[in-house]
Amino acid sequence: MSTFLDDPSDCVFGWVHDPEEADRISQKQPMGEFVQTPIAQQTASLPEQVFLWELAKTHTGRLLPGANQGKVGACVAFGTARAIQYTTLAEISRGDPDRPVSLVEEAIYGASRIGIGQNRLGRADGSTGAWAAEAVRTLGVLQRSTCQGIDLTVYDEVRCRQWGQFGVPKGLLEKMGQHPVCGITRVKCWEDAKRSLASGHAIAVCSRVGFVKGRDADGFCERRGTWGHCLCLCGYQTGHREGGRLDNSWGPAFHTGPVGAGNPGPEGFYADAKTLDEMLAEGDSWAFSAVEGFPDRGVVSWWI
Repeated sequence: MSTFLDDPSDCVFGWVHDPEEADRISQKQPMGEFVQTPIAQQTASLPEQVFLWELAKTHTGRLLPGANQGKVGACVAFGTARAIQYTTLAEISRGDPDRPVSLVEEAIYGASRIGIGQNRLGRADGSTGAWAAEAVRTLGVLQRSTCQGIDLTVYDEVRCRQWGQFGVPKGLLEKMGQHPVCGITRVKCWEDAKRSLASGHAIAVCSRVGFVKGRDADGFCERRGTWGHCLCLCGYQTGHREGGRLDNSWGPAFHTGPVGAGNPGPEGFYADAKTLDEMLAEGDSWAFSAVEGFPDRGVVSWWI
C-alpha cells in the first residue's frame, strides 16, 4: 500500500546534481545537445501558445492524471515518464498507430539508478536526469499492466524504493528492452525548449530552483527557495506574460489557485521564462523522441 503526500508541506525531492554525468551521457548521443538537432535549425515562427496537454484530451478524452511520487525521491522517473507520455501523444497526433500508455515510473527509477548509475548513490534516494534519459533509451520503458504475474497497474512506493535499491527484476528488464525510446537530447535554454515543445517533445527539467505552492491569477508560481527536483515542461505561452507550464509529481493538491492559460490540470504551475532559462542552464534537462534523429516534422497540431 502506497503512502502519499497527505500533508502538502511534506515535499520529497530526488534530483541529484551531477554535471559530469550529464555531460558524459550527452556526449554518447548522436545529437546529445538540442542545438544539434534538425528541429533546432527551424526558421519558421513558433506559435504563441503550445499546450501539449490538449493532445491528451483529444486522444483519451481527458487530461493525464496528476502523478504523485509519495515519499520516495523518484521525481526524475516521474518527470521523464510524463515527458515521454506527452511526446507519444504528439506522435499519435501525426498518425502513429500506438495507443496512449501510462508508464511504470518505478521501472525508470530502478533502471536509472542501477542499470545506468551502477548503484553509485547507495541507499540514498534520487537519480540524475541523465541517468533516467539514458535508461529509457538503452533499457526501455514498461507500460502499466499486469506483467509476468506482477500487478503494475498502480504506482507503488515500496516497489519503487526496492527497485531503486536492487534494480528492476530480470524478466521485466527484458520486457522493457522491447520498448526503448529512440532518442534523447539535452535542452539547455528557454528558446530551444519552446522549439522542442512546438515540435511535440516535452522535457524533463531538473534543477535546484524552488517555488511557492500557490499560483497567482495567471497560474504562475513565484520562484522561492531551493528544490533538488525534476518536473515536466509540457507547454508555453508568449502573450502578455511569457512562461512555461511545469507538471509536478506531488499530487493534485500541492499547488493551489487558478491553473492558467490552456486550462491544464491542478498538479502543476507556470514558471516565467527567465526562471526556466536558468533551470535549463543547469544542464540536466532532456527531451525524448520516438523517431531516430529528432527530424524536423514541423509544428505539432496540438490544438486538434
